[in-house]
Amino acid sequence: MELNCICIICGRKYIYKSSERNGHSKLKCNSCKVNQRRFNKKFRLINYKGGKCELCGYDKNIRVLSFHHKNKKEKHFNISGAHCRSLEELYKELDTCYLLCANCHLEMHLSQNLII
Repeated sequence: MELNCICIICGRKYIYKSSERNGHSKLKCNSCKVNQRRFNKKFRLINYKGGKCELCGYDKNIRVLSFHHKNKKEKHFNISGAHCRSLEELYKELDTCYLLCANCHLEMHLSQNLII
């Protein structure tokens, strides 16, 4: 069965084929479904670290929050590109990180004379 569909999130037109496993659903395109999974994973990781900037307490928008490794020598991978890793691996890596808002993250890099 083939259906002409329009993604309810981005408005993209696509063909949904029930016989193929290409990631689409009848309501959402594959790209939006992947983005939702990544956003949900980030939400879980931020909650694991307390849900707010560890320096100033900012917690209004999770898109502003990011992870900063406390010690570069203990860094095994970048959190931002690790969406395919298990939560167990991510939690272990997060234990070596701060959760910071964009301002505090930038100030930390500047105070350490690090190139971003």
